[in-house]
Amino acid sequence: VLRLSGPGSIAVAGNLASRPGLLDDCRGFEGVELDLLVEEGTLVKAWVVVYRAPRSYTREDMVEIHLPASLPLLGLVARRLALEEGVRRAGPGEFTLRAFRNGRIDLAQAEAVAQVISAAGEAELRAAQRGLAGELGEKAEEVSGLLTRSLALLESCIDFSDEDLPGLAAGEISSGVQDAAA
Repeated sequence: VLRLSGPGSIAVAGNLASRPGLLDDCRGFEGVELDLLVEEGTLVKAWVVVYRAPRSYTREDMVEIHLPASLPLLGLVARRLALEEGVRRAGPGEFTLRAFRNGRIDLAQAEAVAQVISAAGEAELRAAQRGLAGELGEKAEEVSGLLTRSLALLESCIDFSDEDLPGLAAGEISSGVQDAAA
């Protein structure tokens, strides 16, 4: 699978098609079987899947070119793509970085992608997948909410200590802090 992401990715993939315009009307997660013209007289059958922004991993227009499992064939198509203006090989983690920058995933999820890739065993993989699902971010928000509420209660006790208001139980503040710690 060769992946292209960015504003010109659909046009670039379309430039390889033996018949122009086949990808222009693709919407959502649509796939098209194409003959890619990679060299003069060389057609390659491929399945091309188009992901329109913002409904892609990177929240940019994105294209996947699915090819038979042949390294020479992959190299041929990659070299042909490299001839297109603005096309370059992505750096390690670049798609995940684009997803993070475009608000598709949070920092904890981006780090979980790296953990999924480097997982040495099934337990590590399951933990990383939980992070990828957003569990860590949700937990952090929950803890932040408990601490914010406890701090607000504490500040209101200090700010209104000289007024005749029903006192807040110190237990409520303590309970919030203990729940956050747990």
